Amino acid sequence: MSVKTTIFKAIQPLRLQLNRLRGKTFIPSPFSHLYIETTNICNLNCRFCAYGKQTRKKGVMSYEKFVDIIDKATAYGYRRFGLTPIVGEVFADKGFMKKLSFLEGHDKVQEYSFYSNFILPDSELIESLSRLKKLKTLGISIYGHDLDSHCLIARSSERNYRKLSENIESLRSVYSRVGWGVEFWLRSSRGIDQQHGESQLLEIIRLFCAEHDVDMHATTEFNNWGGLIVESDVAGIDMDVVDGSEIYKNGACSLIFYKNQVLVDGRLNACACRDVNGTMVIGDLNAEGFAEIFSGSNCRYMDLIQEQQRGVFKSACFDCDFYRSIYSYYGSYDRCGGKLYQLKDFQELFDRNDKGISEPLPYERCYADGSSAKAQRCSLAQQATDQQR
Repeated sequence: MSVKTTIFKAIQPLRLQLNRLRGKTFIPSPFSHLYIETTNICNLNCRFCAYGKQTRKKGVMSYEKFVDIIDKATAYGYRRFGLTPIVGEVFADKGFMKKLSFLEGHDKVQEYSFYSNFILPDSELIESLSRLKKLKTLGISIYGHDLDSHCLIARSSERNYRKLSENIESLRSVYSRVGWGVEFWLRSSRGIDQQHGESQLLEIIRLFCAEHDVDMHATTEFNNWGGLIVESDVAGIDMDVVDGSEIYKNGACSLIFYKNQVLVDGRLNACACRDVNGTMVIGDLNAEGFAEIFSGSNCRYMDLIQEQQRGVFKSACFDCDFYRSIYSYYGSYDRCGGKLYQLKDFQELFDRNDKGISEPLPYERCYADGSSAKAQRCSLAQQATDQQR
């Protein structure tokens, strides 16, 4: 553990307690992105991933349902979308490109991004990707730095490894004329030297990065997926799994406010990060609108927030190492853009939705209606100053 990490762990509890006493919270805008899972099926079964421990029914979101969700989302105020599943591979959805075409033609959609292990596309599909205008970032997840580590870590094959290399070469050949960014994320064993390690795959990626000023990020430390992944799952791979039980928790996690995910079946889950089995569903977009879900009268959502404020976390959250307290600022918030918000802002949003104000709420301007919460509704603003019990 680095000195910086050690110091952070030592002072973080005090920082959270002080900010809670001051009623100071840090929450990115809920309209920064909406995350939509078009499939929860994957072509790999990585040792460090909770995909193999998923109990939800696997499937693909229909084109009609996707269109309906995007229309509802843009009417509510969303303009940016993340299409990476909680677990799954976007190109396992054979209709994924048709859905991207719909986003491209939608006048209210500004941009979208997604991650892929980039094994399933072919050269024709990559050519189609190169013509996309609203795609902001394609993240390519590389599992293993060479053939042996790829097969071991991803439970994959030489055929997949060769296909991945070919696809990166194909993308390199068209990348000079695309208008979106690429990021490579290498996940491998501790022994890898991303700058000087030798393999066909690393050489192709380094050449891509050098030609097009693209970054390659590497990690050998992995999330525990809310306690679902333990050291025995990665035995023999020389990887570290973060022990989430060591993460100090004080207050609700900010992710349940700004990083919600539409699951493949149309239900809305509070967390888009590590709740692989959808245990924090707060609504169903098959039967409800966003205003009904983000409402003070929605007991499922209000109860979840109140429980976390009291220090009561569901199993997916209790051991989660991805926890982000609302009482602390995190560097990842820089990517969200815009100002940070207080719990009272969400209280006003809930009030507004309960009053039936249908105009989308732009968080860049102030509220004008001055509404207050109903007596029976929990007061999030008050919770901001409550001591954790």
